[in-house]
Amino acid sequence: MDKKKYFLTDEEIRIIRDIYDGTTVKTNKIMRAFGHKYPRWYIKRKAQEMGLARCHKQPDWSEKEVEYLHKHFPSKGFVTIQNGLKRINGGVLRSITGIVLKKRRLHINKRSDGFTMRMVEDLLGADHHKIEKWVHFGWLKDGHKGTERTNIQGGDMHHFEAKNLKDFVINHPFEIDIRRVESFSFIQLLSGQL
Repeated sequence: MDKKKYFLTDEEIRIIRDIYDGTTVKTNKIMRAFGHKYPRWYIKRKAQEMGLARCHKQPDWSEKEVEYLHKHFPSKGFVTIQNGLKRINGGVLRSITGIVLKKRRLHINKRSDGFTMRMVEDLLGADHHKIEKWVHFGWLKDGHKGTERTNIQGGDMHHFEAKNLKDFVINHPFEIDIRRVESFSFIQLLSGQL
């Protein structure tokens, strides 16, 4: 059985309660007050046990927030979206990074003009070799973005329309490993919401 290595006195507990706010400056002040006899992680853990540490986990995204992101991402900037989300979710401020990650997970394209190869890989849970095979057999229709990328640069980028992806899934369901699809976007694709 493990024995505790560190023991705080009542006075040290009072100091943590009076000073701790989660910042490095205040944590350093506490460490100096204790003569550096405790490691930083221990002070932070004690503050958390005392209910003083801030919780960095934000609440899950609500349906209203997801709907707002789908509706406004193609046309509005990040700060506008951040403020709009704050208005509808009870004052929770989503970080720009959080918004970017959520839009990637939802496969929201800034140009709202279909799907790239990478987006289709994530959506259908398949690698590009398999997707290229589907295109080669004529099962999945694709187009190109119309960029001027040379063959050395990998050639023009693939472009897939939502309608063609839906047709492919309906006509070739056994090609899809349902365990690997991105479930939320996959349901949206089949229900015509993408």
